[in-house]
Amino acid sequence: MSKMYDVDSINEDVTGELQPEGEYGIIEQKEEAMTLLERIKARQAAITDLEKLYEMRTRLLRDKIEIADKWLADEKEKLQRQIDFFKTPLEHFMRAINASNPKIKSLKLPTGTLKLRKLPDTVTLKDNWKAGEADVGKPGINKIEKVEIKVSLSEIKKHIQETGEELDYAELVPGETKFEVEVI
Repeated sequence: MSKMYDVDSINEDVTGELQPEGEYGIIEQKEEAMTLLERIKARQAAITDLEKLYEMRTRLLRDKIEIADKWLADEKEKLQRQIDFFKTPLEHFMRAINASNPKIKSLKLPTGTLKLRKLPDTVTLKDNWKAGEADVGKPGINKIEKVEIKVSLSEIKKHIQETGEELDYAELVPGETKFEVEVI
């Protein structure tokens, strides 16, 4: 059975340099060869033991890191819930100010800024609608080469916004107003 080695003692054991001549430089007898083979075997066993020790220590460290990561995620989640809780009355306050005066989109305070930002409108195609040959030429629907039909949501959006026309294959979804808190 091999001995478990401490890294420092291993370094002390193997740091001596072997000379090309002398004690093990030139081997003349089987006993000397056997002695060197036994030393090689002992060093190989020491390497195996070090690898096992390394694996055990890294496994323990991974477990500790995993515990620390879970703790961090839990603490961040708890604090984020508290932040979200605090944001709710701020959003209601800002929306009330905006409702009484629609020109007010942000409110600067000594500790931060409350903002309302309108997100852009988007276009969605109705009921998984697919463009066909009969649709080429409609707003936002172009034929590319002879094989592919391209649907351009940006062109459809532009057409609906400019003309107000309701299309049977697409609808304009107004962008919502997003609330933001910027802390100084």
